[in-house]
Amino acid sequence: MLLEDPQRAADTLNGLTGHGVKMSLDDFGTGYSSLVHLRRLPVSELKIDRSFVARLAVDTEDAEIVRCTVDLAHSLGLLVVAEGVEDDETWERLRDLGCDAVQGWLVAAAMPPGEATAWLLARGEHGWRRPADIAAQVDLDHPSGQVVQ
Repeated sequence: MLLEDPQRAADTLNGLTGHGVKMSLDDFGTGYSSLVHLRRLPVSELKIDRSFVARLAVDTEDAEIVRCTVDLAHSLGLLVVAEGVEDDETWERLRDLGCDAVQGWLVAAAMPPGEATAWLLARGEHGWRRPADIAAQVDLDHPSGQVVQ
């Protein structure tokens, strides 16, 4: 829709943000995700594509692209999420670069809604931990996915 009718897409997204919905620009740096979208669309978050993040620790050019992207996004008042984080070294480098959040196998594998709810609830109470670390403490059959002692 964005490519076919950019004004209609922008109007729709502006209407949603007026209701408190936050927009994220996904896969930044690849495909149809471009700098022009940062100027035209009401995004609050930029997600750096995994193709840059995955080799961040071993490729100086990818590391520089990620650093510049984080700086650019922050200068525009946007939060930054790195996609495809799979190891501690990458996470630590992203943290040092000021990246706001990460997503990927390091944090958690994809999971069904009940498990995701339980994981989020436990994370809120106990800080960041991987799903396997809390699985024994979470009652997935309880409607709220409550953490059990």
